[in-house]
Amino acid sequence: QTVKSVCRACILQCGFYRDAWPLAIVYAAIALGVTQTTPIQPQDRDAAGNVIDNAKGKLKSTCWETHHNGNPFPGPWQPFGRLMYYLDKKQCPTDPPTAAGFFVGWKIHSGMRYRGKVFVADFERMRTWGFRADSIVELRLIVIPAELCFENWCRLRVSTENHR
Repeated sequence: QTVKSVCRACILQCGFYRDAWPLAIVYAAIALGVTQTTPIQPQDRDAAGNVIDNAKGKLKSTCWETHHNGNPFPGPWQPFGRLMYYLDKKQCPTDPPTAAGFFVGWKIHSGMRYRGKVFVADFERMRTWGFRADSIVELRLIVIPAELCFENWCRLRVSTENHR
């Protein structure tokens, strides 16, 4: 899979406009690095083209696991554009402390380190100002609904079940 095809799939499945392309590129690059197996480089092969013993572990691990000595990715596995709720410290004091937002990726720090933070696109700000991941929120401050339900799909499913 290429980054471009993953971006297309992300935007299509969540129903965002193509203005969300910059957010989807970041999500796709990280998702591919975390899920695809590590490529075997020319220096990982002997003269006959066989994989050398030191590199055989790469055949069974992802790029993330190879970089982190076999440790799996610790971040939450959520689809791009997943509805979530988070503690918004920018809210007016009279508003509820939580706000609806969309999961748009993981915050990766230099050295390819994940420190428990995710990118959130606030629902209200996206509706009025466009597609921006304007909040970086700690995992402990977010709530992701247990049921993965995309609004239009749920309406379609309910309406077809009522017609039966």
